[in-house]
Amino acid sequence: MDENQYRCALFHHGVKGMHWGIIRTKEELGYGSNGADKVEKTEKSVTMKDGYYHSEKGFVAHPDKIHKYCLDPAAKHGKEFQDDGYTPNDSERLFHDLEAGFDLSKKRDSHAGYGGIAVYNIPMELGVTRKRGYSTIWREDGPDGEPRFTTAYVDRRLKED
Repeated sequence: MDENQYRCALFHHGVKGMHWGIIRTKEELGYGSNGADKVEKTEKSVTMKDGYYHSEKGFVAHPDKIHKYCLDPAAKHGKEFQDDGYTPNDSERLFHDLEAGFDLSKKRDSHAGYGGIAVYNIPMELGVTRKRGYSTIWREDGPDGEPRFTTAYVDRRLKED
């Protein structure tokens, strides 16, 4: 091997988005204080493990997907959830509502992607002050992957109350 071939190369070791000289704790990175094996129950009995909410129905949801995408008023579909009575602090409530409506027998628009990834939609009624039809989008990484919540939005094709 010619040692000069790498003379003008730039190599990067790290994580995308990492800032040099900034060291973050495991908690800031979303890991539990004693690593990935930490399991905790939140005050409303939502099981949290490895930084994800875990449902007894066999699916997971990252809290950021709920809090920063669905319930954030500045997010694309945040106003829809606010119009139906959710507040930015209702992450666990929305998770429980997703859990109540989660039914794999109702999945539709399923398609397989690269590497065995499956993406599909499960329609469900969501809302606090009024119920509306939402399309909830789910993803499974490979044949043994558990369903993971991706996003949700009002589906105008579904009946509104």
